[in-house]
Amino acid sequence: MKLRSLFILVAKKASCAAGTPWTFLAAVTQNADTAAIQIKLDGLIRATKGANNELLDLEELDEERLEEIRREYERMAREAGNALDRARRCHGDGRADDP
Repeated sequence: MKLRSLFILVAKKASCAAGTPWTFLAAVTQNADTAAIQIKLDGLIRATKGANNELLDLEELDEERLEEIRREYERMAREAGNALDRARRCHGDGRADDP
């Protein structure tokens, strides 16, 4: 029974030791991916005429300002959705199965 317990202990330690580098590698890769996405989004914001340049540094803003911006974008999304609904009611939704 002692040999079995020792084998289980060694197996557990080996699996932890083998898994740690993979966990680290996954975290590093995820950080690099996140940074790349952030840079791409910043480039899109800069290239878009009329874009709110304040969005470039969102991660630097305080919670109160972030909440204000979030509410503003939610309002714009509701207005866009309402406008789309009105257009669909007036003109149909453009699907092939419309009569």
